[in-house]
Amino acid sequence: MPLKALQDSTLADSREWQSFANTALSTLAQKELESSSAKNDIEWKSFNFDKVFKYERGKRYKKLDHTSGQIPYISSSALNNGIDNYVNPPSYMKRYNNKITLANSGSVGSCFYHSYEFVASDHCMVVWLKDRELNRYLALFFNAIFEKALKPKYEFSREINHERLMAETFFLPTKDNTIDFNFMESFIKAIEKQHIETLYRFWESKLKAYNAVINGGGVSFTLSEYEEFCKGLKAQDFQFELYRNKISQSLKWKSFKCEELFSVKSNPQLNKDSFSFGENAPYPYFTRTCLNNGIAGYVEYLDEEHKIKGESIAVGMLGMQFFYMQKDFYAGQFTKTLYPKFSGLNATIAQFFIAWLNKNQKIFQGVLVRDFEKTFKETEILLPVLDSNNIDFDFIESFIKAIQKECIKSVVLWQTREAKAYKQVVETLA
Repeated sequence: MPLKALQDSTLADSREWQSFANTALSTLAQKELESSSAKNDIEWKSFNFDKVFKYERGKRYKKLDHTSGQIPYISSSALNNGIDNYVNPPSYMKRYNNKITLANSGSVGSCFYHSYEFVASDHCMVVWLKDRELNRYLALFFNAIFEKALKPKYEFSREINHERLMAETFFLPTKDNTIDFNFMESFIKAIEKQHIETLYRFWESKLKAYNAVINGGGVSFTLSEYEEFCKGLKAQDFQFELYRNKISQSLKWKSFKCEELFSVKSNPQLNKDSFSFGENAPYPYFTRTCLNNGIAGYVEYLDEEHKIKGESIAVGMLGMQFFYMQKDFYAGQFTKTLYPKFSGLNATIAQFFIAWLNKNQKIFQGVLVRDFEKTFKETEILLPVLDSNNIDFDFIESFIKAIQKECIKSVVLWQTREAKAYKQVVETLA
C-alpha cells in the first residue's frame, strides 16, 4: 500500500493501527538515538522530570467492578498500547486525552501515547508537558527517551514512585539553551517516512496470524521480528500480488443486502449475576465487549428459555463487532444474533462474512440501537458468485482456509524460533 493511499484510507483512523505504529516508531526511535549519527550537530542537555513534565497517577478500578463500555482502560501491560479493557468508567475516574502513560508497576517503564479519550489505573502515571501542548510526534520521541532511561533501572520488584520519578533526569536536544521541540518532531517524522509502508505490511502479516490462530489480542512490535520480516519482503510482496491478480481476474462478484442473507433476533437479556461462572463451564457468556470474541466468561446451564442457538453470528450493540458463535450460548444485555438464511454456515465461512460486517462497524455505531436492524438489513456486502448468481461458498471456504494455512505457518515458525531461543537460555543456565 503506497504511503499516500495508507494516509487516505480508513486504516489511518484505526485505533489498533495507530497503537501498533506508535509503538513501532518509538522503538525504532530508540535504536536511532543510540547511534552517534543521530546526535550530530545537536546539543543535548540534562533536564529534571518536573522541569519539563507534569503527571498524575491513575485511580484504582478493580477488575471485578468493570462495566463493559467503549473507553480504553490503561493499566501496566506492555501489550496492546497498555489497554487492559474497554469500560464504562465510574464518575470518580478522570478521563484523559492526548497524553502519555507510564507503567509504574507490572511492565515497569512501558510508555504509550493515547490520542483518544481514556482512563488510567493506579498502576500507571499519566504524563504531559508543562508548557506546551503534546502532539503525536513529540509523544513518540519522549516515549523513546523514557523507556531508554527507565526500563534498565526499574522492574517488578523496584517500582517507579513519586520520589524516584522526581529524581530522574533525561537528556533532551536543545537549541540556544532551550529544548528543541522542532528537532524532536522532525526526527520522528523522518523515521515514519522511512518505515511506515513496511510497518503496515509487517502489521498486516502479524494481525492475520494472531487473528487466525489466537483469535484476538494485541499485536506487539518486536524489532528483531521486524528486521527479519524486512529481509524477505520482496518475495512476499510478489507472492501476494500474484494472488490478488488471480482473484480479480477469475471471479464474478455480486452485491447482496444483509436481509437477503441473515435474520436478526434480539437475545434474551440477563446480567452476569444470574449465572454461575466456572473455568470448565460449558456455555459461553456473550456480552458487548470487543475482546475475547465477545465472551466475558463461561457459565453453567441455566435454562432453555435463555439459551441461544449456536452456529450463528453475535454482535454487541456498543462495540458493534461481530463474532462467530459455534456453540449454544447465553448473552448479556444489548446483544443480538444473526441467523443465516442459507445452509452450511461454519467457522470458516463465517469469517468471510464477519470481515465484511466489521468493515461497517463505524456505520452501525453511528445509529441508535433501535435503528440497528433497519440499517443492518439495508447494508450491502460483495460476495463471489457462480454463473447462476448463487453464492460461491466453495471459494469462500477455500479462500479463508488458504489464509489460515499461511498464518498458521508463520506462527508455527515464530513459535519454533521462540522455543529454540528459550532452550538455549535454559541450557546456558543449567
